[in-house]
Amino acid sequence: LPFDNGITGDATVSSFLVIDNRIFASTDHNGIYFIKGDQEEWKRIDENLPDGIDINAISAINNLLIIGTLRHGVMISRDNGKNWDFPINQINSAIRCLYAKDNILFAGADNGIYKSLDNGSTWAHIWKGVQVNGFAGKNEEIYGALMNGAVSTSDEGKNWRYVYEPHTLHDISTDGQRTYAMTLGD
Repeated sequence: LPFDNGITGDATVSSFLVIDNRIFASTDHNGIYFIKGDQEEWKRIDENLPDGIDINAISAINNLLIIGTLRHGVMISRDNGKNWDFPINQINSAIRCLYAKDNILFAGADNGIYKSLDNGSTWAHIWKGVQVNGFAGKNEEIYGALMNGAVSTSDEGKNWRYVYEPHTLHDISTDGQRTYAMTLGD
């Protein structure tokens, strides 16, 4: 990425979020960047993130930006990424991925799946015990990529079932018809 703030070296991008013609890029240690479709240069937009924050995921729900981090849990921005706050109750685990569907937000963490019904302010731990690396949705089905396979739910996360075992899935995606997963190692 061509940055505007004098960062030297590489800024590893951890995730992208596209909203209309705006693109947000979160980085491992250099904050969050933004570009509009007609611009040529990425601009850092965050002002109050902790120094050296390691962002793994970025998502949006109801005009809010949400990030998932390695050591700081979840953070929420109400002003397009300029300022960030912690939720009312925090997820005390590394956040690997986020997924928004309708008014529900899911967080994949080192210790399972969390669900929020209030834009990330409070979280319920709904699937426990295994690292979640990614989410994908197709129609009413939501898939989770795990350290030991893949799970899916068709009831907004109330019940999850294994649809693939035993290999680690690094990520999962869908084109609307098929679901694709990338294994790690095997």
